[in-house]
Amino acid sequence: MAKTKTLQFETMANSYKTVNKLGEGGAGCVYEVTDQESKTYALKLLSAGVVSTDKVKRFKNEMNFLSKNRHDNIVPVLDSGFITNNEKKLPFYVMPRYSQTLRTLITGKIQIDKVLLYFSQILDGVEALHLKSVWHRDLKPENVLYDENTDKLF
Repeated sequence: MAKTKTLQFETMANSYKTVNKLGEGGAGCVYEVTDQESKTYALKLLSAGVVSTDKVKRFKNEMNFLSKNRHDNIVPVLDSGFITNNEKKLPFYVMPRYSQTLRTLITGKIQIDKVLLYFSQILDGVEALHLKSVWHRDLKPENVLYDENTDKLF
């Protein structure tokens, strides 16, 4: 993705600097960031251009849910906070940086046993959400993250 202006994010536990913009969706942007120890993470920030009471509430609910609910196939929130942009307080959260998505996995040849494994992992994650009465709202291959070290989808 394109290089972006460096942004600084501070929390009670850490500080992060943007490296690159990884993507942009309907409600937010995802950045590759590094902390003071040069560890790499992904940071999701509510976009200033879409700030409304409903969007902020939905983003905070997502952030709080991910912070409190651990599951093998749901992305963990590692840190969170707010950044002020033109007098607007924008929430953000930090998560592990995964290098691939399901979209990148399915562009190549894939063995049937891997298809079954990945499908099972997606269903496990969705079931965990539904058991808590939470709906994903934007489930698509680009939003399913892949950890090549553990062969897991999130």
